[in-house]
Amino acid sequence: SGDIEDLNRRNKDVKDNERMSNYRTYRAEKTFSVTRGKWYYEVELLTSGRMLIGWGHASNLSAFYSLGTDSYGYSFDGLNARRFHHNTYDRFGKQWTKNDVVGCMIDLHDKTISFSLNGELMLDNYGNETAFDGLDIDEIGFVPAITSFSGQKARFNFGQDVHSLKYFTSCGLQEGYEPFCVNMSKNATFWYSNFIPRFIPIKSNSSSFEVIRIGASRDDPPLIKLQSRLFGTLEKVEFEFLRLSLP
Repeated sequence: SGDIEDLNRRNKDVKDNERMSNYRTYRAEKTFSVTRGKWYYEVELLTSGRMLIGWGHASNLSAFYSLGTDSYGYSFDGLNARRFHHNTYDRFGKQWTKNDVVGCMIDLHDKTISFSLNGELMLDNYGNETAFDGLDIDEIGFVPAITSFSGQKARFNFGQDVHSLKYFTSCGLQEGYEPFCVNMSKNATFWYSNFIPRFIPIKSNSSSFEVIRIGASRDDPPLIKLQSRLFGTLEKVEFEFLRLSLP
């Protein structure tokens, strides 16, 4: 589980020539992608504004578009009660309010995506429970994804502790879905889009840092170990601000 915080920045932090956006897109790191089975996760809304919640293709989902803008993202927009895919909106479900819980379900056998609101399956204008069908499933698979617009907050729950899911027994369990992080000992890693470049790559011949990559094991995801090549003293302490760009 994890929280998504407000992405507002103070104006003084932004230079005139820097690209800005009023949203940020998050997705699970693709080593956690799923290609078969039926999977479920929940999002608790800590604010009631605009967010796009759903699933995306792990291999092609862009960090720089809101979820559903291209053909690789599938989302539900509960502020406006509509679904969004391939830059096309369509009426779907109900409007949400603060503290509501959205259930996000993907069935990779039937190639469908569905959503629930507080344990109740949402429908389209024709009474269909499926939000999206005919999913194009590749060898990389799908991951949970969300776009949060300025001022919004939400809390993911991927069901590492199945008892912490609020509505799984009402809508999901009986239909054969499993929590996305069932039987996982560690949290799923997420990346997010950032339109403000403040970092430069650490090259292999860097005189300051050495980057060591540790491959994934049966129980652990891949790791990146960052080791300083320099030695400092307590009299002169320097701080380095670093960001890992995950796959």
